[in-house]
Amino acid sequence: MGESGKVLNRQLLLLLVTGSLLVMAGKVIALSLPDMMRSLNVPQGYEGYIISLHFLTIALCSPILGILADRVGQKKVLMVSLVCYALTGVLGGVLQSFPLLLVTRAGLGIATGGIAAASLGFLTRQYPSGEAKTQAIAYIASSLALSNIFYPILGGLVGLIHWRVPFTLYGVGLPLALLVFWQLPPQSPRIIDKPPPNLKAQFWRKSGTWLWLALLGLTSASVYVIAIYLPQYLVATFATGTLTNGVLLAMQAIGAALISALGVKRVSQHLGIIPTVSLGWGIMALSYAILPQLPSIPLVSVFVLILGMGVGLVLPNLYNALSNQAPAHQQSTILAAGTGINFLGQFLSPTLFGGVEKIGGFTALFYTIAGVCVAMASLTLIPYTIKQLPR
Repeated sequence: MGESGKVLNRQLLLLLVTGSLLVMAGKVIALSLPDMMRSLNVPQGYEGYIISLHFLTIALCSPILGILADRVGQKKVLMVSLVCYALTGVLGGVLQSFPLLLVTRAGLGIATGGIAAASLGFLTRQYPSGEAKTQAIAYIASSLALSNIFYPILGGLVGLIHWRVPFTLYGVGLPLALLVFWQLPPQSPRIIDKPPPNLKAQFWRKSGTWLWLALLGLTSASVYVIAIYLPQYLVATFATGTLTNGVLLAMQAIGAALISALGVKRVSQHLGIIPTVSLGWGIMALSYAILPQLPSIPLVSVFVLILGMGVGLVLPNLYNALSNQAPAHQQSTILAAGTGINFLGQFLSPTLFGGVEKIGGFTALFYTIAGVCVAMASLTLIPYTIKQLPR
């Protein structure tokens, strides 16, 4: 391997590690929440905002920070965001007030949005070709899936010392900021000509841009149903404990990681983006529809793994489709908008689907999500198929 290839590999690894901080933001303190509630006298019903508030500020600020990254450079935004991530994250562990803790969580979300915008923009410019970009985005999805396994375990272990200790883990943003300064170039090596003045407007007027953003948000909301409702379903149906529930949630992450790292590039190359995301939605729909019929935990684990593989096919290709909509000088902008929509979907998931569970129970909920996945697949695959027919 040449020296340039080694440099790119180091840069890719660094960007994957920084990107994994999106998962760390909430997962690393989740298991310490009960002790935190008792210590800070958190009002009943408000404890969830400690974990979820940053989703909202990521959703609101990611598009703005993406525009900023395109204008001033991804490296600058990434470095500042990493420093702010460390400061706001660690500060949350020393505060004695619940309202002030929420302020730091909101600030953490803003910093996380900047990390997402800059790191994704860097990747798409470092790997501009379709095949390389698809693989790089698949690596991101794989690393995020693995982070969903690693960070809760890490947070749980250090949380055994004291609930405040997991907050110190956010300090990793400082050494990562130094590594970004040393390892990443100030901007993409690709030289981009000044775009025509009307190119930005043309990009945002594309119906495909808004369609892919909407599908990304709805997919994110559908996937997050597993994190919210699967443990409740398992306890109600199989009387499972925390360890079993954690293992089953990890199965989804493992499935997504496996397909993202090993299979999504080959499938998307062979089928194309639209058929691949439609296949992924189909796998998700089948898994959701079968879940309430399964009689044992081992079978549930198998289909949760399969569900994760469907997610691993969908999300990287949705981001790739979004990236393809944008000119090179707006890659950070569009991918940051996608990240914002992704987290907004997670934040709104209980609002969108919680009523279904209250009215019809878990079976109705899983069937509804299956129907949503089928509708998304049909919305994209049918027009695509019609266009492929001979005229």
